[in-house]
Amino acid sequence: MVSDFVMKLLAKTVEARYQSAYGLKADFETCLYQLQTQGEIGEFKLGQPDFFDKFKIPQKLYGRDSEADTYFARQPLLRQSIHQNAVS
Repeated sequence: MVSDFVMKLLAKTVEARYQSAYGLKADFETCLYQLQTQGEIGEFKLGQPDFFDKFKIPQKLYGRDSEADTYFARQPLLRQSIHQNAVS
C-alpha cells in the first residue's frame, strides 16, 4: 500500500493525484482502522473520499478540441459578466 500512496502522490496528471489533503488523510485513517481491527492493511481504492471544491478543466480533453477552444475563447467574457453581476 505504501507504494500505491507514493504513486498517487507522484502521478503525472493532476486528475490522478490527490485533490485535497482530506483525501490523503481519509486514506491514512482507513489504513489505521484496518490495521487496528484486522491486524493488516488490505487493498482498497485510494482517493475515494477525495474531492476538490473548485471547477477545473482536465489536462487531457480527448475528442473535445472544438469545445475546449470555445470555452477558452469565451472565458474572458464569462469573467467580465460575473464581475459585472457581482458589482451590480
